[in-house]
Amino acid sequence: MLDKSSAIETVIRKLKKVPVGRGLDLRTYKRDRSILILRTGEDSFKIVEDGFAQKQFTENLKGLKKLLKNFQNNIKI
Repeated sequence: MLDKSSAIETVIRKLKKVPVGRGLDLRTYKRDRSILILRTGEDSFKIVEDGFAQKQFTENLKGLKKLLKNFQNNIKI
């Protein structure tokens, strides 16, 4: 379980250690919504949102931080 106030920093720190081809699966408390983040390169990530909307994004680390802030405002992670 992640604290909302430090969730983005924690996720970014963990993603920097994840090898290419692996990722993180973030879920809400009720487990009805999720964000899957896969590392596809040194500075590229594939993000799959599965919740009220099903979307896919490809971002670098800087874009990922902005996207996570947007997700944090929309769903409780």
